[in-house]
Amino acid sequence: MDVEKIFLLTACLMILLNVFIQWQVYIKKNIITFSINSLILAFFLLLLGYEKGEKTLYLIAILTIIVRVVFIPRFMIVRLSKDHWREREIYPIMGTASAIICSILVVILGYIVYTFTLYDFLKIRSGALPIAIILQGLFLIISKRNTFVQLIGYMIMENGVLLFGAKLFPGLPLIFEAGIVLDLIGIVMISEIVNRLRENYVPEELEDIEELKG
Repeated sequence: MDVEKIFLLTACLMILLNVFIQWQVYIKKNIITFSINSLILAFFLLLLGYEKGEKTLYLIAILTIIVRVVFIPRFMIVRLSKDHWREREIYPIMGTASAIICSILVVILGYIVYTFTLYDFLKIRSGALPIAIILQGLFLIISKRNTFVQLIGYMIMENGVLLFGAKLFPGLPLIFEAGIVLDLIGIVMISEIVNRLRENYVPEELEDIEELKG
């Protein structure tokens, strides 16, 4: 089994899915895309665990499937079903084409940052890909107003950290377990934020949606 090729395929697919999330304005599709993104990561963790003989990676893969592939996306979709006025990005900070171009440029930036910082220490050229994924998640948070998409950006950053750690430091399970805890904290935070947004901005958003439909 060529783990390096599988890693490259996994990282490239995750990057492409992140670009799709940056382009897509319908939030439910973004949530489903993030779920697929996390599933790809989980499969890589399973294969890497088998190759390295690391049982911890099996555990992290299973937790990733339970929390990031199933539980969090389902939780967000249920919340979204109660807030129809937030089903799409109404006031994007930048245009779709500009956002996609910037997302691709962020990938290039990740490669440059990794090359001039960590590469001399790690000597693994493909390590730039997880860094690019982390920066894509950060850019998603900055470039979107929708709270659900910002949460997705936060979790994409975690997926990048998880991929980076699994590939380069497979014997450090505490980092991965901390990521799962952060997911659960994120759920609590997003619930409170969504509730506040519903109280303060529902009438204005509903009016905008009615105008779009008309």
